[in-house]
Amino acid sequence: MAAEFSLILSAHIAERITDAMLAQNSPGARYLRDKVNAILAETRKDGELYAISVNWLGHYPNT
Repeated sequence: MAAEFSLILSAHIAERITDAMLAQNSPGARYLRDKVNAILAETRKDGELYAISVNWLGHYPNT
């Protein structure tokens, strides 16, 4: 099954969501976490985190 979503989140919320996904061993969570971290690294300004946009297309097993 394919899933696609586009989010505009505060950086803090994005980090919390991906942490929760990793804790539950969600499919694609590590990839998404790496993408979020890369985006966050590019959007840090003077130590502040700003809103980010995340686009993800993942293939998940049927359950």
